[in-house]
Amino acid sequence: MQIQLEGLSPFQKMICDVIWQCETQDQVLAFRNSLPNAQQRDICDTMIRAIMYEYIDQHIQTEADCADARSVLSAVIVTGK
Repeated sequence: MQIQLEGLSPFQKMICDVIWQCETQDQVLAFRNSLPNAQQRDICDTMIRAIMYEYIDQHIQTEADCADARSVLSAVIVTGK
């Protein structure tokens, strides 16, 4: 699979490269928490979301691909939980 994000700064590219090399969610979280300041952690959070959104965009072709999500959302709406 290839994730491609356009228009990133060199720092954002570095963040994405490190995230992509992580094998587990815990490794991503450890990397994120190791960043020295809140601004860098915010950038990392944004890059994590951008990677997730691009992954979703590549895998969701039609609403039929969303059947599980619709089922969960329906249960939440009905139960209020």
